[in-house]
Amino acid sequence: MSNGAKIDWDNLAYTRLLTARGQYVFIPTWVFAVRMSGSSTTILKRVNAYTGEIIKTGSSNQSSNSNSEIFTIN
Repeated sequence: MSNGAKIDWDNLAYTRLLTARGQYVFIPTWVFAVRMSGSSTTILKRVNAYTGEIIKTGSSNQSSNSNSEIFTIN
């Protein structure tokens, strides 16, 4: 995260990792809504709840608001 970024909210959820034999595989993830300093844009960051690794999405290998499915736990 860059200097001055603010976390608006966080949530424990499941994120689709891959498809195997026609079935979806989900992993538990922490999802953070991050607002960059001086911007109204919010970016979702996903962190693997098992390993602590940031989940990279999109073709440029950047963390982004890609179309990965996220299911929250309430």
